[in-house]
Amino acid sequence: MTDLEKLLIIEQIKLLRARFARYMDTKDWDRMRDTISNDCVFDCTEEAGIDQPWIGAQQIIDNIRAAFANAVTVHHAHMPEIDVLSAHSARAIWAMQDMLRFPGEPTVEIVGAGHYHETYTLEQDGKWRLKTYKLTRLRVDVTQHSKSE
Repeated sequence: MTDLEKLLIIEQIKLLRARFARYMDTKDWDRMRDTISNDCVFDCTEEAGIDQPWIGAQQIIDNIRAAFANAVTVHHAHMPEIDVLSAHSARAIWAMQDMLRFPGEPTVEIVGAGHYHETYTLEQDGKWRLKTYKLTRLRVDVTQHSKSE
């Protein structure tokens, strides 16, 4: 594989990751589905109080949709370290920050920072998709606001 081919793959993965986050934050579940492989493994067990990883695109989307149904979310992935493993697979670590606001009484705001650990696969339709995802956080700040404040 040439350096140019590797760079093209890296750019495709950056676009994939950006779309994944934007579709999550805008709750565009149909488009988000197109960024995840059918057998994707999504692991937030250490960071989100989930008992086991979610497996499969539909389970992942259903669980994210339920978790963020009433929330305003902002997910950022920064400074990617992308390794192209072959013409059909890659892995990356992204510095991350997420900001989550859950309405209610009290309103809860969460700001986290850490890393996304991901792998990607080039599927038969020629699209790169998320194959595995693991969230690790280095810091989490939780703030509660009541209506009387």
